[in-house]
Amino acid sequence: MRLRVAPILLAALAVPFADAAIVMSPKGFRMRASVASAAERSEALEGLDPILADLLRPHPSWVTRMTSSHDVDGGNRDNNPDGMPFEGDWRVMFHARGEGRIERFWTTCSYDYDVPRDWHALWIEIDGVTVFKGHPLDFFLGKSRWQHPIVSSQTESSGAYLSWLPMPFQHEAKIRWLGAPHFYQVSWRSGPGSSTGPSVDRVRDFLARRWWELPAPALAEVRLVRTTPSIVVRGPALVRDVVVELPGDDAADGLAHLRVRAGSGPSVPASYFFGFPLSRSDLEAAAMPASARPDWARAIAWPKVQSALTQSDPAAHRLRTRTPLPLQAGETLAFETDEAQRTLRVAVDVVGGALAPTPPPRGVRWFADYREQRAPGVETTVPILERGGPTTIVSTVEETSEGQPGNRGFLEGDEMIRVDGMRYPLYLGTGTEDYFNGGWYFAGVHTNPLSGLVAFKPIDPDRKGWGFATFEYAMYRHHALDPIVARSGVRFGLEAGETGAYVPLTFRTLVAGYEFEGPHEVSRTRFVLDEASQGAGVRFGEPSQWVNSALDAERGQPTVRFPTRARRDVTRLDVACPAGKPPRGLLLQRTYDGTLSMQSALVRVGGELVGHFHEPLHNDRRKLLQDEIWLDLAPEDCEKGSLRLEINARQSFAPFSESEYEAVLYGD
Repeated sequence: MRLRVAPILLAALAVPFADAAIVMSPKGFRMRASVASAAERSEALEGLDPILADLLRPHPSWVTRMTSSHDVDGGNRDNNPDGMPFEGDWRVMFHARGEGRIERFWTTCSYDYDVPRDWHALWIEIDGVTVFKGHPLDFFLGKSRWQHPIVSSQTESSGAYLSWLPMPFQHEAKIRWLGAPHFYQVSWRSGPGSSTGPSVDRVRDFLARRWWELPAPALAEVRLVRTTPSIVVRGPALVRDVVVELPGDDAADGLAHLRVRAGSGPSVPASYFFGFPLSRSDLEAAAMPASARPDWARAIAWPKVQSALTQSDPAAHRLRTRTPLPLQAGETLAFETDEAQRTLRVAVDVVGGALAPTPPPRGVRWFADYREQRAPGVETTVPILERGGPTTIVSTVEETSEGQPGNRGFLEGDEMIRVDGMRYPLYLGTGTEDYFNGGWYFAGVHTNPLSGLVAFKPIDPDRKGWGFATFEYAMYRHHALDPIVARSGVRFGLEAGETGAYVPLTFRTLVAGYEFEGPHEVSRTRFVLDEASQGAGVRFGEPSQWVNSALDAERGQPTVRFPTRARRDVTRLDVACPAGKPPRGLLLQRTYDGTLSMQSALVRVGGELVGHFHEPLHNDRRKLLQDEIWLDLAPEDCEKGSLRLEINARQSFAPFSESEYEAVLYGD
């Protein structure tokens, strides 16, 4: 028997953003099915901050994405207002239906010129309740209910306005703007259970907590010999605190040569592991005898960092991280050096204690992907992460160097994150410094709880002045509050410059997070309008028109011709079920023509409402778009060997466009 949810009172949602013991859902929505994996059920993770503990659990039902002012032509007009619909005089910059949670709200513009001209009012409405209505500056400058670090000014966030106010919703969320916001990003998630998360008070405490002032475990001496790993912890164990001190006057040189291996992957540079990059010039200087270094590289710059996950204290020659590190049986935490020898002092704290360490949750592993790459010189992205299977991205560390003299246009590059085999990035940025929560090429070196610019170096050994200099930027961003979730792999790419073709440029990046054993794919079914052009699949209708468009957001993608149909009707898809254990969920991916705004449809399984497709914005230049939603399945949905999906667009404001669907079933 399926579980149904009784109608809820809107009054129950009038106290916004409180923690809830259960997930409330709109009338007619199915609760989470009983086939949830063991790894997702509540497990004892005593001693970890609840926000960090939650990162160790898979969340396959979360579809994480970002709505932004990205240039739909793939260029550098990333203050694009054209796709937003109007409600009277208000632009609708964000609109979602179903269950979800807004995690981050970022925006910026010229304070002196654009604010008085275009920033007239901001209106945030959650489940029919007005959370804020007033001048945008009042919201971001802490003149309303929330103050820093929940909201941040341009000074506090280094050139932008930033909100970490959690905004969970059960059936609808809107952000409207009177005037024009210029540059903006809204990071959010949707799907069953996606509204749950830390309350405002917990988010504030997490951002403000000076956790590095807590007593550290006792330090023990570790002697390193060139390229020989020195193991400090063997799995199974869940590491919750790591402290490293490098004694001696040459500690900065030692840091430049130090590497860390956690889990089963390769070792990575220690500074990146602890949340910040050393710049290229410092790494090059570390390879020279101190007496031979040029004046601008005499000392290796060891920055001070105090973030929500990591700490760097150059005065004490100390590094520290509280990022949870799950070590399964056979995995280790080890240090190594490229020097002939080096002595460290290391302290490691594991959940449960060294004598009886608590094993990590089953099926979760740490990954840290470090890469050094040159910009390709063509209009595409540089891949900084490519992984298969269930993945959660937690941190990004990036250092850029080289460049054209006097030109910092490489910071115009956007991030593009594709998940689950999709061609279109649901996470589509507006600039490199925007991704790192700053603006206008940053207002200077800074460290904040979840992002920072730890180094900025104009490099010009021959001539003085920035007009002839090249520049090095070293940045970090933690996704502790807005993790990026994928079920069937993830591709994370960065543009070099306005269209990706900026050269010369070198990227040094580390993307870290967790990978999970499940849920895993058990089948994929494609539904197409025209097999001759789209390839093999189940025919689900006839095309009404053919559209010419670039494939996705990258500027260099070629134009393709694809079939679509647009209507206000019901589409029915029959998905064959595999033999054996019933699948736990279905990921439904839609390819469509994004020319019209306010396309929406209700999705039902076996007649029960389980999700929404909803796209408020429109794109009349890069028309080929994709979206996906997760549908929880009950055990009996596959009793007859197949399940019936109904996509009902009869109430859509605009005709609902369809070109292709892919139904992906997942099991434990």
